[in-house]
Amino acid sequence: MSLDADVVRVLFDSIDAVKFSQPPMRTTPASSGDWNKFGLWTEANKIDLAACGLEVKQVEEGHGLVATREIKKGEKMLAVPVTAMMTTKLARSSKISELIEVDRTIMSSPSVQLTMYVVHEMHKDLGDTPSFFRPYLRTLPKAFDLPLFWSVEELKKLDCSPILGDIMKLIITTCLEYTFLCTIIQNTPKCGIRRSRFTLEQYQWAKACVLSRQNAVPIDGQMELALIPVWDLMNHVDGEIASFFDPASSSLECKSIGDFQSGDQVYMSYGQRPNCELLIYQGFVDANNPHTCMDLPRIRVDTTDEFASGKQAFLDSNASPNGCYIFPNGTISPELRASLRIVACTGDEWKQLDKSSWPNIPDMSARSESGVCSRMMAICNSLLEDYPEISEEELAQLSGRAKLAALLLLDEKKIMKSVVATMADAKDKTDRKIKKAAKKRQKKKAKKSAGGDDKKEGDE
Repeated sequence: MSLDADVVRVLFDSIDAVKFSQPPMRTTPASSGDWNKFGLWTEANKIDLAACGLEVKQVEEGHGLVATREIKKGEKMLAVPVTAMMTTKLARSSKISELIEVDRTIMSSPSVQLTMYVVHEMHKDLGDTPSFFRPYLRTLPKAFDLPLFWSVEELKKLDCSPILGDIMKLIITTCLEYTFLCTIIQNTPKCGIRRSRFTLEQYQWAKACVLSRQNAVPIDGQMELALIPVWDLMNHVDGEIASFFDPASSSLECKSIGDFQSGDQVYMSYGQRPNCELLIYQGFVDANNPHTCMDLPRIRVDTTDEFASGKQAFLDSNASPNGCYIFPNGTISPELRASLRIVACTGDEWKQLDKSSWPNIPDMSARSESGVCSRMMAICNSLLEDYPEISEEELAQLSGRAKLAALLLLDEKKIMKSVVATMADAKDKTDRKIKKAAKKRQKKKAKKSAGGDDKKEGDE
């Protein structure tokens, strides 16, 4: 996706105008006093860091958990009871339920429910009864590197990447949600949120907290979204998921994914997530991510194809919006390959195709399979033309969001180049088979023709 500079500038100017007209959020980072109060709050709510051999410290990523003793791989490392979590269940039992009753569309989203619960608890500080979660809320980051907060200039660094479309959808959706919520809050005075103090900046911040920190937890037989104090201080490293819910203690527990010495930062795995998701929802990129991949836009059928309308209608009805993945090892997702086969198949193959088998579309003729490779190479090469060259020296000089953008682009370039190489090799092998088969047919035809000539000469 390429940014229409004028349209995006108008959008961002409008967002800035709204924020300028509203009271600003408190942006001062949590003080040592805030962290001390948070420590007392965790102890009072049965999160005993000292007994776990952990402490909260300033680390490279911001704040994290550091071991105060030796911790072995597989050892139970942390437990957080449900009673200390901010959950969608609590949201539904709070005054937020008034908003849910009024609106069954946007407020039916668990993510929006949890976001508005965070806002609700923040607004309690404006009254006489501070939130139970106040010590936790005051330690949450005041700024995020999620693209939701990037400027136009920062986003333009991703102008060549398909990820930009997803980022713009998130930014626009967030603004639309806020606008709609303002209306229902205005008409629901008992929801516990003051319309005059409900700002766009506040909603964006609460949404970022939820996007980057939410976990699904089974509570009373139902999966609920939750923000989990202390748990969300653990930063990410690749590894196995080592968390589980203990019904006996009604707590979420985490086992160590490795051996840690006293003084080491303790990590957990956020799961097998590609860098595009890590950037959008977590605000970072893992340069050595073994689970990275690239999500391409939907495949379009050439308008010159005689069966273009039928093929495109079929793809629009069956292909998922986010199923066209390519991987660092040069492979592509089954749905992407199926889409390419639909595009490349001949008229006869299209007519005879068992369309109910989607996405398990069988191999086509060698010529069509060669077309699949050609189309995939063309897509990647077309995208690569717009990607900038970034040397290791240039990367080393970058920081912040500029570096995040550069790391993602380098990741995507590596993936696309690998796919191009794999497809070129597959096409070469297929084309050689086609030529071999053609030569075999020519020899057979020549032999048949020669046999016919011999017979004529004999007749004479």
